[in-house]
Amino acid sequence: MVQLSSSPFGYQSPSGRSEEGREGNMKSAKPQVNHSQHGESQRAMSPLQSALSSAASPSQAYETYIDNGLICLKHKIRNIEKKKLKLEDYKDRLKNGEQLNPDQL
Repeated sequence: MVQLSSSPFGYQSPSGRSEEGREGNMKSAKPQVNHSQHGESQRAMSPLQSALSSAASPSQAYETYIDNGLICLKHKIRNIEKKKLKLEDYKDRLKNGEQLNPDQL
């Protein structure tokens, strides 16, 4: 399970300290820099930041972010299962004496 160390939203923690201002601690997986005409640079928004800006509430933003991650994982699992079936088919074909291409070995 993934645990987020801090929240980018301003709220009171159980200890009574404000969590506001911790937003800068969250980093995107791949920081990207956009260069404008005037030589200024600014960071592109991470998927979480874009979900936060388009969501009505912080919990909705995290839910959207998590849902997108789950969809991505489901696709990866499906692709791995397809590869596994293909490899099992190659094994069966080899057992039956069928000749395989060099890239199938």
